[in-house]
Amino acid sequence: MGTHEHGTAHAVALFLVERYVPSASKEHLAAQTAAAEVAARELRGEGMSVRYLWSTFLPSEETCLCLFEAPDRWAVEEVNRRAGFPFDRVVEAVDVLRPDDRSRVWEREGEE
Repeated sequence: MGTHEHGTAHAVALFLVERYVPSASKEHLAAQTAAAEVAARELRGEGMSVRYLWSTFLPSEETCLCLFEAPDRWAVEEVNRRAGFPFDRVVEAVDVLRPDDRSRVWEREGEE
């Protein structure tokens, strides 16, 4: 793969990956998310600021949601391609409630 201009900026955003995973087991999803973590580390080693944050499996919906921090959508798609983890869509997300201090983002935006 050649040099790619995406992901070189320092600013990052949150991206939610949605996957339809019919008949997936928790073990299979755990292996796939581990592969995504490895792929994200590889991209960081190449200078791209991308991190895998967490996944949630919705068994009744046969859906897996994964959250990433990255400079752009391309970086998130690349992590998942390298991990061999198929996805249906990648959308930018907004952190509404921070678990560390339980404050709402929109309450702090006016304070800056």
